[in-house]
Amino acid sequence: MQTDTYLACLLLSQTLRHMVNTLVRDYLVELLETGIDHWVITGYYPQLTLAPGQRFASKGGYIVRFAEPDGSNVVPESAWIIP
Repeated sequence: MQTDTYLACLLLSQTLRHMVNTLVRDYLVELLETGIDHWVITGYYPQLTLAPGQRFASKGGYIVRFAEPDGSNVVPESAWIIP
């Protein structure tokens, strides 16, 4: 959750920098939609994109399993897949 929050704040701050003094909600969303796939964002979301009318930036994931029986760590079982 901490990584997702950091990513959302990073995307918001980058977009607000491009907006300069044009602080309009619709323009903010439009800039996010058009710019998110051009930014270099690695880590948990290798294929992060948005388009008009879509509100989910990540449309894929990993299949994981618990590494130990106590369930403290997860290990990926597959590469990034998109259903």
